[in-house]
Amino acid sequence: VEKTIAFRVEAYSNDGLRSSVAQIILNVEDINDHTPEFTQNVYNGKVLESASNGTVVLQIKANDEDKANTSTGFGDIVYSLSGESHQMFEINPTTGLIVVSKKGRIDREVQSVLRLVAVAADTPQGGANQRKSTVPVVIEVEDVNDNKPLFAMSEYSAVVLENVLKGTSVINVTATDADSGPGGTVEYEIVHDTEASGLFVINKNTGEITTRILLTGKGRIDPYSVTVRALDQGEPSLFSDVTVKILVGDVVANDGIPTFVHPTLEEMAYISENSSIGSPVFRAIASDPDDPNSAEGQVRYSFLQDGMDSLAFKIDPVTGLITTNDYLDREVKSNYTVILIAQDSGLVPQHATRQLRISVTDIDDNKPVFKRSIDEAPTEFSILEESPVGTMVGIITAVDIDVGENAKIDYLITYGNEDNLFSLTRLDNNSAVLNISGRIDRESCGEHLITVKCFKASTKPSSLRKIYNRQDLSELQIRLKVIDIDDNIPSFVKQNMTVGVRVNVAVDTLLHTVNAVDEDVDAEPVLYEIESIQFTPPSGVHRSIPANVSLFNLFSLDNRTGEIRTAANMADFYDGYFTIKVSASNREPDGRAFTDVKVYVVRDRGLMKFVFSVPPGEVRMALPDFKAEVEQVLGNPVALNIYDTQFLSKRDGSLDFSATSSCFQLVGARTFDIKEMERIMSLESNPKMEALYKKYNVQSVQRCAPFLAKAEVTWVQLCVLGIAAFIGVASVISGCVLCCSYNRWQRIR
Repeated sequence: VEKTIAFRVEAYSNDGLRSSVAQIILNVEDINDHTPEFTQNVYNGKVLESASNGTVVLQIKANDEDKANTSTGFGDIVYSLSGESHQMFEINPTTGLIVVSKKGRIDREVQSVLRLVAVAADTPQGGANQRKSTVPVVIEVEDVNDNKPLFAMSEYSAVVLENVLKGTSVINVTATDADSGPGGTVEYEIVHDTEASGLFVINKNTGEITTRILLTGKGRIDPYSVTVRALDQGEPSLFSDVTVKILVGDVVANDGIPTFVHPTLEEMAYISENSSIGSPVFRAIASDPDDPNSAEGQVRYSFLQDGMDSLAFKIDPVTGLITTNDYLDREVKSNYTVILIAQDSGLVPQHATRQLRISVTDIDDNKPVFKRSIDEAPTEFSILEESPVGTMVGIITAVDIDVGENAKIDYLITYGNEDNLFSLTRLDNNSAVLNISGRIDRESCGEHLITVKCFKASTKPSSLRKIYNRQDLSELQIRLKVIDIDDNIPSFVKQNMTVGVRVNVAVDTLLHTVNAVDEDVDAEPVLYEIESIQFTPPSGVHRSIPANVSLFNLFSLDNRTGEIRTAANMADFYDGYFTIKVSASNREPDGRAFTDVKVYVVRDRGLMKFVFSVPPGEVRMALPDFKAEVEQVLGNPVALNIYDTQFLSKRDGSLDFSATSSCFQLVGARTFDIKEMERIMSLESNPKMEALYKKYNVQSVQRCAPFLAKAEVTWVQLCVLGIAAFIGVASVISGCVLCCSYNRWQRIR
């Protein structure tokens, strides 16, 4: 369209002799005579319901034939949105780009199609000449799997007769998922059936529960509890669970009388004085042994209208829920008593009654408690031995059904923490952290049993010692089991032991058994090893060890039992002693303990012996106590080594079966000779020995070497000796006579 018009105008005089020409240019000024026009009649877009702020949805476009970019702005277009869903989106006023805003939430399950109106207006500054046009914008909300399946009921109950066939339908559970596509496709499964295992099966597509085997209701009153899961097929998959209680009923007539489960005889109901009308007070629960699917087993609830108290409340006849029917004021009336009736719907109805007392309480009337039963076992935690101070053991939580400041809970250890090994730290969420505050040693105590009590935060005492009361639900007993770590090395039961061995001892004779123990519970078995052997000859005697003899070959050690035995003859080492260093270990490289075992090699002539007036059997039983008491009387560092216990051998070589002899040796920092031992063990030198000898039936203390008596010659032996001498002399004389006679005969001949 031309914006200017140019033309020439020529003027003539009447006589035609004169004329004039003028050039005329007309500028055509624009007026707003065009309305913006959209390029489409309807704009369609899609957006995910999970789209975040700023997500681009689509772009709209409009044209205006008026001149743009002028001072009037007749050809300049600005965009805006209107309509019921326009707050969920924003539009760029210049480009027409529509994006998700942060003012609203897109939810396909609430509205699957969002309808907007896009407005295109010229003359951005507005005014009477402004022209507008609109176009519908339809945005389809695409689904994401953000909803889990929801069951129609929070809990299902069903009754099935015991005489039904396998495959009989029990109940149909239904869950719906607001999502579409796979995210809205629901399948069912039984995830927890405990006692009902194998009794029921569920159709995964329909949710129908049917019997799997023949059922019986005999001997069981409680219903079976089955947990059913509804699972959608989206990515990721979402699910929800519901409890289905199934009672297997007997096929009987209406001979069952309803009985109240709640309230019990002493149970009370409480309602706050500031509760609004319709507030729940208590739920009455009654059971009827008859089939709940029959009229005889269906219980209905009501009040006995015997006074004004029942008028303040109402009861749901089916559920038994008691709610307020009027405003309650504790200062006017604080207690109500109502009579509950539970009646079945049989032809000849049976009923039961129960009195319920309702107390109107003031606010903040609930004390904090732990969620536990009266007979519940202690809560258990495990802690590692030698854990550092400050290590968290666990979190404990109590509940207070009050709200706000009245629901704040604090905790205190009231028993079992006398050594202050544990402490509690309160958290903002009303829980408390149990921490270690001292050294934990399993060998000192393998298990700790403490009591924690919860209080209103404003009433917590600074300290309290109180034994656990299982009836008090504000108290919780906690058992702390200490897990062992390998922090102990083996230790010998006895250190630096002294034993003796006779010089003529047989090979493989048991000398001593060393014993080491590891206090750790899970410690590896202790193994023993000979670290070194040293020989010390008797004082003042120089005796060299043969070059071909190794001291390690003289003894053997069982590395598991700790038995030390002889492995060679000890004849070359008499009157000296060996020092055997033994190690015990069950872990490398630092888990070793050491002890010394001194082995004295003695001859019988260097030993003394006790003579007991009782047989060896009795002596052997009392010998450990006798040895300990003798060493106690003698004092340190004298040790008593007893070598044998046998029947007493008399001087004539016969045995006394009523007495016992035990050879012994005294050793200390040095060995004692026979005379020193006689002096030490005599009653004159040590009067305390007399009572000890009497206690253990010691007749005497003698030298151990056998007594050598002089031979006595009898008259019979003398006669035999004389006859033998006579025969010998006679034989010599006879021989001489024969020789002489023979020589003489030879000469005569």
